[in-house]
Formats: sequence, structure tokens, C-alpha cells
Amino acid sequence: MKKFKIQRVSGFILSVMLLITLVILGLFFFGGETPMDQRVVADPSLSEPLYTDAILYWNYILFVLGVIAIV
Repeated sequence: MKKFKIQRVSGFILSVMLLITLVILGLFFFGGETPMDQRVVADPSLSEPLYTDAILYWNYILFVLGVIAIV
């Protein structure tokens, strides 16, 4: 059975979003830690991954896209 164009487009978009998610997660877990003088945590002995902002912004983007998709 031949795939319709919308199935190919949605599959491509899903693959791109998954790839971006995996890259951001890789940066989050393996990208190092924020330097001590730039940390914003209350206890400086706690670790703060360098790419915390990127993963939070990506979550916001995915949430907004999900809300748009529902409406």
C-alpha cells in the first residue's frame, strides 16, 4: 500500500523532532557542568548541567506545538 503524502510529511517531522530531542538530551547528560561562578542553585555543591536551559526551552516548544496540534 502506498503511503499518502501526509503520512510521509508527518513521519519526517516526527523523525526530525526525535533527532533534536536526542541531541539535546545528549548535550544535557554529556555536555558538562556549569562553571561554579555561573551556577544559580542554592547549594553550589549540587551539579548543574550546562545545557539545562536548552532542554527546558525544547520542552516549552514541544508543549506549545502539542497545544497547537490539539486546537
